[in-house]
Amino acid sequence: MSLDVNILQNIKCYGDQTGVIEARPFGGLPPYLYQWSNGSEVYKIEQLQSGNYKITVTDSLLQTSVKELFLSQPDPLTISIQSIRKPATKIMEVIEAEGIGGTPPYTYLWNTMDTGNQLKNMSSGLYSVTVTDSIIAKQRVQE
Repeated sequence: MSLDVNILQNIKCYGDQTGVIEARPFGGLPPYLYQWSNGSEVYKIEQLQSGNYKITVTDSLLQTSVKELFLSQPDPLTISIQSIRKPATKIMEVIEAEGIGGTPPYTYLWNTMDTGNQLKNMSSGLYSVTVTDSIIAKQRVQE
C-alpha cells in the first residue's frame, strides 16, 4: 500500500489555524483506518496550525503506511519605519513604511488617507500607517 499526503491549504497568516492536509492511500484493501499525530481519525484534517503532522494509514489486511510533513506559515507581518528630518528644523520631510513578513504584496493606508508607502512634506503631527498583506493580515504603527 502506498500513501500520498498533500497540503491542500497552507497557513494564511502567522499564528492562524487555517491549514488543511489530506491523506490518500493507494492499493491495499479498504476500508482504511487513519491515525494522525493530532488524534484525528479522518482522511482530511482542517483548521491546523503550523507544525509537524504524521499520518499512519492501515488497511483491512493490516498493511501500514506512514508519512510525516511540516505545515509552514508566513513570518509575522511587521513594519519598518524610517523618517528623514530637515536638519535645521528637525521637521519630518519623509516618512517611509516597509512591510516585512506576511505575504507580499503590501498595501499602505496612512491616517491622512494617503495610500503609498511614503508620506512627504508633512506638517508637524502624529502619523500612523496600517500595512495589509495580500492575505489581509494587518499591522499598524505610529510615528
